[in-house]
Amino acid sequence: MNRKQCKCDENLKKDFENCSQSIEWLKIHYDIKKLDNMRNDYQQLCKIEIADQQQWITKQRKQIERDLMRTFPNEPFFQQKEGKEALQRLLYTIAIYDMGVGYVQGMNFLAGALLFHSEECVAFWNYVTLYERLQLRDIYLENLPGLSKHIQIVQLLCMSQQRKLYDLFLKNNVQFENFCIPWFLSMLAMVIPIRSYNLVMKPMILNRWLFIYKLILSYLQNCELNCEGPELLMELTSQTHKWNQCIPLANNLNLDKKFIDLMLESFDQDKQTFLIK
Repeated sequence: MNRKQCKCDENLKKDFENCSQSIEWLKIHYDIKKLDNMRNDYQQLCKIEIADQQQWITKQRKQIERDLMRTFPNEPFFQQKEGKEALQRLLYTIAIYDMGVGYVQGMNFLAGALLFHSEECVAFWNYVTLYERLQLRDIYLENLPGLSKHIQIVQLLCMSQQRKLYDLFLKNNVQFENFCIPWFLSMLAMVIPIRSYNLVMKPMILNRWLFIYKLILSYLQNCELNCEGPELLMELTSQTHKWNQCIPLANNLNLDKKFIDLMLESFDQDKQTFLIK
């Protein structure tokens, strides 16, 4: 199968399903020699139909179907039959992988960004890598307990490192939830251009939330906000072209890893606050 989506490795002459970057991501967490077994496991998950869970399965399939048209609407691959069907299968398999969570809006952008570079199987296992290493289950669970944790950390970091911007948000009643929720649910795949998302995959896998916080802080720092009131939030979220510029900046931003790890470990999901001893 020829690559029809990303332009990675376009100098290669042979047919190939996965660009070299997607395989590099896979190797971080898995033994590439077992790829054939991983393909078989993926195919088995794709075919699962659980007799006593038909209502749940129908609900998942309907929500996935609704979100297909909303996923990268300007990207030809996802508007074609082949791309839509591949993404649909991938999202259903993601839902089956953790039935306690199922499919949640936002997953479609992350899964699509991975599928853009690879066959379904590799996209799935790269998704699982992020899901496990970044503990994304907490974000997608009912009541979204993980979202509160990460939003509070971004708010705290902004207050300590970008006080002028923090005060501007406070003055204009801009809540961090208003822009952070879609960012976290999609792991920024809703806002980072799909042809640039490959630049953040490896640092996300290796450095986890530390890199994500750095990237968000870099974006906030580089936004040009020239208005106040209700327009401020719109201006903040509309400057998506700035994300490309912020990726290299994030790598050079200094954050205390020990402090970040302490905050992540000390969050009490029941009380929705940090309990630091």
